[in-house]
Amino acid sequence: MTDTTHSPSPDAFNLKQALKDAGFAGMVTFGLCVPIVAFRAEQDMANKLVLQQRWWMALVITGLVVAFAATALALVLTLRLHQTTGAVTLAEDPEANTPPPEPGASVE
Repeated sequence: MTDTTHSPSPDAFNLKQALKDAGFAGMVTFGLCVPIVAFRAEQDMANKLVLQQRWWMALVITGLVVAFAATALALVLTLRLHQTTGAVTLAEDPEANTPPPEPGASVE
């Protein structure tokens, strides 16, 4: 008996999976940034240990990771487009470049 299911080729690009991976990378980064980056233990004037909150730094680091993942995604999509079409831009729609018919002209 042969397997009749169609499996994608190993070099096929899966946009949905790439977006999931980018989101997962952002969530993991933010989860790790909370205890490591977002809180800093310091001593106050009474020699007591206090936590200084640095949420802005955790959000900046998470944003950088997500931006890097999005840039990698755009690069992969551009390379895939170049492999498929031989160009990095999509062809223009030929119907969009034709001028509208003049009034009173017969339509074929």
